[in-house]
Amino acid sequence: GGNVVAESGITCSFAPQGGDCDDSNPAINPGVAESPCNDIDDNCDGAIDENGIDGCTNPAACNYNANATCENGSCTLPDGCTNPVACNFNPAALCDNGSCVLPDGCTDAGACNYNPAAVCDNGSCEFLSCSGCTDSNACNYDPSATIDDGSCVAPTVYFADTDGDGFGAGAPVLLCAPQAGFVSNANDCDDNNNLVYPGAPGTGDDIDNNCDGNITGDEIAGCFGDFNSDGQINIADMLFLLGDYGCTSNCVADLNGDGVVNTNDSILFLSVFGTSCN
Repeated sequence: GGNVVAESGITCSFAPQGGDCDDSNPAINPGVAESPCNDIDDNCDGAIDENGIDGCTNPAACNYNANATCENGSCTLPDGCTNPVACNFNPAALCDNGSCVLPDGCTDAGACNYNPAAVCDNGSCEFLSCSGCTDSNACNYDPSATIDDGSCVAPTVYFADTDGDGFGAGAPVLLCAPQAGFVSNANDCDDNNNLVYPGAPGTGDDIDNNCDGNITGDEIAGCFGDFNSDGQINIADMLFLLGDYGCTSNCVADLNGDGVVNTNDSILFLSVFGTSCN
């Protein structure tokens, strides 16, 4: 090659050979090596980056291409948990970053199988195996139960029936089932006498047999020989005795209690004849 001076005085340069595909860039000509990743036909052979492979060249990216030689900006870097099963699944994440927290136990503190170490619930929580009555005062108290299932049975109030007449008295006692010597009422006004209870017939002993607070009727003690209960032992009572004379069964005028009405009863009657019951 050489230089030529034109008539205008301008010096022109000439190459010994042609083929330059970009004569404005001295780095581009048929004699240079092709740069693989610059999107330029460096050696003017008509091919661009024929020795390069476009792709993601970042090993940390989910779409890393180990064969790529030319980074094309397509790398997708880790940005969240992409596992739908995980508790921290991020539907917007494109590249898993290893942060997924997978189900590992029951996280409900109220469940029978609660696992305090679990951080992601796995749906295994159950509430039956530890349920029962948690009231320590109940008849069916279950000390192993941690969840009350509403089944508690409260004890019943009973009272001691000391005289066995079916009516009780005294301090209440809590029992889970009926027991001998106890009844469910406290209506007896004398629990040491089985002839005294609500509705009891009078015994003529001047006591309140029926617990109504009064001594009346057949509760009043009878007067010896006063068969008509008029308060006097007189002719009317003698006539009653004579009318019952010879009785041998259930005799009202049997004053000596031998089962019959005879002379012996007449003698006893005469001993009180003319007296007053008061």
